[in-house]
This record gives sequence, structure tokens and C-alpha cells, in this order.
Amino acid sequence: MSTRCQIGIYEKADQGIEAMDILLYRHSDGYPGTVDGKEYGVLTDIIPLIKSFRQYRGDDAEYLGAQLLHDLMKKHDECMAKYRRAGEIKQYTGHGICGDKQFHPDIEYYYAVYPYEVQVYDVVGHGPKDWKKIKTVPIVSKKVRESIEARGQMMDTPVGGGRADILI
Repeated sequence: MSTRCQIGIYEKADQGIEAMDILLYRHSDGYPGTVDGKEYGVLTDIIPLIKSFRQYRGDDAEYLGAQLLHDLMKKHDECMAKYRRAGEIKQYTGHGICGDKQFHPDIEYYYAVYPYEVQVYDVVGHGPKDWKKIKTVPIVSKKVRESIEARGQMMDTPVGGGRADILI
């Protein structure tokens, strides 16, 4: 059976766990792993991209969600190519966008991506109030976080004149 998970992206650090801006779904390999890649998992896949994104793009949840989903799907497709060639796995599986922003009842882990950290939850019980936080991974250092909070913005220099100004 697959280890399913969801990844919530939050634009502000004070949003409650159920008030995510973007919610993504990962059908398999949803266990945490380690940031350094010694154990493969979600953290291995998402932390490098999130850190880079935060440095160059800031706290734009919509763009982070799109870039994260794109990166996850690319990695998944590379990994699954041999199985698809053999006809064992169908195309277009693995990840999705949860437009209704509802937690799936069959997930085992939840990743809350806040501006400064990623919180990892072991999904137990009947909802977020029952979940157990098992890890917190900083995205920026304490010094950078304090500087950002003092300035009130994530990036050193705003990008262009609006949010839709970088094309992929």
C-alpha cells in the first residue's frame, strides 16, 4: 500500500493548520525521510526547492505551490519511467491539487509549509487536533527570520510590479 500524504502551503506564519492557501496530494512515498537525503522521503524532495524559492521569490504561496507540484511530478515521472515502459503503471498518477482544501481520510503524513519552517505531522485520530507533530525543519535561519520580520517582507528586493511577473 502506498504511503499517502498532503502538503499544505501557508502564506503567513500565523495561519492555522486548516487554513492553508494551497493543498497538494502525494499518492506514494509520503513518509518524511531526511533533509540530507540519507533517508529518501518528502523532506528530501521539498526542502531544497522551498529554500531556493524563499530566497529568490519570497512568500508567494501560489507560485510556491505550482513550482513544488511541478518539481515533485518531474521527480516522480523520472522515477516511474521504467515501470511505465513495462506497462505496470499508468500515466498521470502520483500527485494532485486538492481544490476543496480538504484533508484526505487516508493520508499518513501532513507537511505544513510555513514561510519560515516545515512542520511534519503523523496523521492519527480524527483530524488535525489529534495529529502528532514529529518534526520541524527550518527554512531560513533565526537571524534571517528576524531580519525578515523587521522588514515585513520575505525577499530583499520585490520582484517586478506584481505576483504574476515570472514565467516558467
